[in-house]
Amino acid sequence: MTPRGIILEGVKEHIMPHLHGKATTNDMWRTILALYQGSSDAEKLSLKDKLRNIQMSKGEPIIMYLSKFTQVWDQLVGVGDTIADKDLVSLALMGLHKSWENFQDIVSGKENLPNWERLWGDCVQEEIRRGPRAGISVKIEDEENFA
Repeated sequence: MTPRGIILEGVKEHIMPHLHGKATTNDMWRTILALYQGSSDAEKLSLKDKLRNIQMSKGEPIIMYLSKFTQVWDQLVGVGDTIADKDLVSLALMGLHKSWENFQDIVSGKENLPNWERLWGDCVQEEIRRGPRAGISVKIEDEENFA
């Protein structure tokens, strides 16, 4: 089989019209690269936009919130792009719910932002610290309603 035949056999039907009239296998290959590179760039932009728009909902567990960042970050790596660790930390801090404002101010006010793993751990510890207090206040309210 010729190199041209290999390319034609290996591409999907919707790509064929783009390859029609290409004189050499090199031209065909460049056309295929251009088609997929363009969609990759669009996907990178879309994923970066998605990352910037992640917001924590009221009552959302911190692990679920941070997992959204990790998933999009992994998708960016999958399309050949990266985002700096400190930028990911900044975006995550900006998207925290209003109830996390004090935590956000403390972390953002430090001379150096933590890395992603440290932020994750600090957020989980903060949620654990908040947990018993929230549970106690609900319990007290229930006891008052019971009386």
